[in-house]
This record gives sequence, C-alpha cells and structure tokens, in this order.
Amino acid sequence: MAGALVVATRKQWYRACNWIYRSRNTPPASTGRKCFKTLRDFDPNGRPVSQFGSEGYRATREELAEFEMIPNYVSLASKNKDRNHCLKRIEQAREEGLDVSADMYPYPASSNSLDASLPVWVREGGHERMLGRLRDPTTREKAKQSFRDENPDWPDGGASRIMIVSVLDPALKKYEGRTLEEIGGAEGKDPLDVMVDVVIADKANTGKITFGMSEDDVRTALKHPLVSLGTDSGARATDGIYAQEKSHPRAWGSASRILGKYVREEKLLPLEEAVRKMTSLPASRMGLPDRGIVRPGMMADLVVFDPATVKDRSTFADPFHYSDGIPYVAVNGRLVVDAGHLTSERPGRVLRGPGWRH
Repeated sequence: MAGALVVATRKQWYRACNWIYRSRNTPPASTGRKCFKTLRDFDPNGRPVSQFGSEGYRATREELAEFEMIPNYVSLASKNKDRNHCLKRIEQAREEGLDVSADMYPYPASSNSLDASLPVWVREGGHERMLGRLRDPTTREKAKQSFRDENPDWPDGGASRIMIVSVLDPALKKYEGRTLEEIGGAEGKDPLDVMVDVVIADKANTGKITFGMSEDDVRTALKHPLVSLGTDSGARATDGIYAQEKSHPRAWGSASRILGKYVREEKLLPLEEAVRKMTSLPASRMGLPDRGIVRPGMMADLVVFDPATVKDRSTFADPFHYSDGIPYVAVNGRLVVDAGHLTSERPGRVLRGPGWRH
C-alpha cells in the first residue's frame, strides 16, 4: 500500500494514494491534508487505516482525530529518535483527546514492490512510462544518480538490505530469496543496475523485502499498550497459486512469533497482553463489536494454541511454513484447522465496519 486504506470508491482510493505517492519528495504536511480530507469527505463513521512509509508525515491535530496510525516504517525506523518520537506523539494526541493508536507486525523488515525504491519522478505516469525511461540509457543514468542522492547511505550496505522476494517472469525465479548485493556479486554487476534490470525484465511486477529496522525497534513498539498486531499481508498457502512465489514471513507467523519469541522466550510482555493485542484491541479499533472477545453472542473466531510449543517457522529465505503449536482454529464457529490439519470448511465472510454502505 502506498497511501491510505479505507472502504471507499475506486476513484477516491486512487485520489488518496496518488496524493501520497506523488508527494513523497514534497512537504508532507500538504499531502496529508489532501489525503485526510478525501477520507473525511467519504464517510466520517468509517475507520480509515493510514500507512506511511519512510518519507515521514506531519498532520494537524484535527487531521489525526479518529484515525488509526500505523508506525510500521518511519515511526519504527532504525533511528531511535524517530521511533520514540512517533510513540510520544501518539501518547500526546491521546492526552489531548484524540482517538489515535497504532499497529505493527513483529519483523524488522518491510515489503513492497521493487520499483517503489526508485525516485518518484521515474515512476510518474504509470509502469509503461517508467519502463520507457529506464530503457533510455541517458534517463537510466539520471535515475540512478537521483536514487543515490535520495539514499546517501546506499554505499553503506544498502544493497544488502533489499531482498527480491517474488517475481512474475519465470526466468527471474533464480533471484527470489537473494539480495541485490548477492545477485550483483554473482553476476559482476553494480547492485543498482541489478535493481533497474530486474524492474525492466519483470515489467515492474517484482516484490521486495527491505531490512530497515532492528529487533530493538520491534520490541519497543510491541510492548507499548497502544500498539496492536497487524500482518500487513494477504493470505498465503503452501499449495495452489499462493505457493508459486515467496513472501514476507509476516503472512505466515506474526501471531505465533509474538507468542513464542516475545512472550515465552523473552518475556517481553505477558501472555494475556499479547492475546489482547491480537484480538479485542484490533477488533475494537476497527469497529467490529461482535469479534475479538470470547463470550455468549460473539462470533466464534477461536484459536487453540499451546503456550509451551507455539512457534513461527517461516523465515525470509524460506517462508513456506505454517506455525507449530496451533492445533485448532475455528472461524465463525466452524473448524478450519483440526488437529493441526487444514479442513475443507470455508466459513469466512467479509467483515464490514461502521463505514459500510449498502
């Protein structure tokens, strides 16, 4: 996601995203005002979820009201002052009466498209125009220099922090699970040329993982009482079409990683608090009154796990693994995982919050 997520019309969604995406090198305050105005005008009863990348964001007090902030990237960046500053701003907003909170996933890396790393002017106008610019030798060199100017820390291991995770072209499958530095070393190429070449060859369909945080960043945010769990990922599987490309391990083991690593092994937070961050807290934030709590009258979305054995098995290099220690999962009262095995039940349904319009 490049901008803000809200249950909106396609036109409004594109407007909001376009303002964020095109303005990453402009003063972000004006960008934020436009985006928030679009979301406010759509439905004041909805629960927009706004996600901002490493370009940062500034919002006025009024604009922050009733919005769920996600400090996955800039807020939890490797610089301590950025991470702590964001959490303090959320706390300050709450003290001033604004209903603001945050969510995260328990991994020190983000994921989006490889071409998103390129300067905004290179991507202006869509994929075809971008690819045309990159195929032109003069513009290509200009784009590379612009990238270096925007990323002064690139020589300091920047290529080792970007891993190609998925490609569309089968001929490029050999690159999945490898960093730009590894590919460049094996092929005798500048890693920046590797990036550009792969974007061109895969027609801007390549996914990447970027390692831009530390475990300390994750721990600091995870134990904060206003931060809930979010995977920032769609569904994945070890079979079918979803098994044809690699993905971020957040899709496979976010909850089990918290329960196993941060609760049982590190004792970062109590088990009860971890469960709250995965259930009642996010359900209440998204306006889902019949989810997140076990009691009569609620929808029976239930997970049975063993606190002594629950563990994530998915890794960045080898993500195709379900977690251990979760023998039973019920969705809307029907078992979708029974004795550790997937069943044929498909009881899932669309969840519609307070902003839903018939």
